[in-house]
Amino acid sequence: MTNLSQPHDRLFKALMSHPETAGALLREYLPPAIVALLAPGNPELASETFVSQELLPFYSDRVFRSMTVTGKALFFIP
Repeated sequence: MTNLSQPHDRLFKALMSHPETAGALLREYLPPAIVALLAPGNPELASETFVSQELLPFYSDRVFRSMTVTGKALFFIP
């Protein structure tokens, strides 16, 4: 069996690389009052990162942009 480095982090990164999965998780775990403010549809994976290149294998900072029902942008860092 292959020894995976940080298997939980790698799984999280893989799951959160898909906007559909991220949207489902956000809607499932955010408080209902927050979910009610979100516009329909999946969030977009943003290109911003706040982790240096040498730390990327160890830390994830997936940033998603979603819209509110009033048309304002909202950013999530799960």
